[in-house]
Amino acid sequence: MVRTEDAQVSPRRHALWGMSRRRARRTKGLAILSDRVGVNFATSSRSVVSIFVFVLSGIALGSGLDYNVSLGARLLPRGAGIQAVVGYNHLVWGDRKDDKSFLFGFLRPSVVANTSVVNNRLSGIIDLFPISLFGVSLGYYVSQRGTNIDTLDCSVIQCRGSVYGGFLKTKLMAAYKRVFFVAHYSLQSLGSEDRSLPLGDEFTALIADSGGDRLENGELTVGLKFPETTFGVIVGASRYLTLHNSSTNQSLFFRYSTGPWAFITGVGTFSSTHHPNSGLNTFAFVKWNGAPSLGD
Repeated sequence: MVRTEDAQVSPRRHALWGMSRRRARRTKGLAILSDRVGVNFATSSRSVVSIFVFVLSGIALGSGLDYNVSLGARLLPRGAGIQAVVGYNHLVWGDRKDDKSFLFGFLRPSVVANTSVVNNRLSGIIDLFPISLFGVSLGYYVSQRGTNIDTLDCSVIQCRGSVYGGFLKTKLMAAYKRVFFVAHYSLQSLGSEDRSLPLGDEFTALIADSGGDRLENGELTVGLKFPETTFGVIVGASRYLTLHNSSTNQSLFFRYSTGPWAFITGVGTFSSTHHPNSGLNTFAFVKWNGAPSLGD
């Protein structure tokens, strides 16, 4: 997937937590989350509720809320939809005086909802950044799909129905004057109660094993940032570790920002095990950042 939110930074200052009881509650919730988001595909309604209750309790406790809404579409893998994000920022140490400050760390629970009407996904995420330039995210998602994947043969794989899984993500950032780079790595599980057929993944257009699989994804963004515009290159690769199918993408992107609004467009190529000839890929997004997070 193409990420476009990393090209601009505009966080606010937040206060430290003041109540040890709340800290204890979050520590207990984080332990529960860590146990749930590995590569174990066994799931239950109780585990899902535990994660989302923990994330929502963190969001509801303070004034450090962030929220944004984005609308986007891409050509390969073909898709379009709306994403809404609500999070709560807790500054653990340091301070964010301006856009050049980076000596601070933060914890951020959030809920992310994605919908294209026919496909719907809900994720609960905990971001832990010991320093603003590097962070780790743990999360769990549930997804309900109601349409076929046009780049896969849905007569022999599951393209519809519900899937679920946990994920671990890392993010590393650096900048020098106007030059910046952002590196992502993630390991995600994908499973379903119906194990009769392999599972189609609508985000990567790849196929996961019917008994559950792990998706490995890496992405690197390098670019130049100016007061209102950003442009650069995105290179990414994804692969499932059990069925050994993979995809790659390379794109040039341009971003224009004004106030809380950002407009992003790009063009590049996409190829995969199931789409071996490189195809033209274009994408466009509009994002409204009502209240930026410390990770923006």
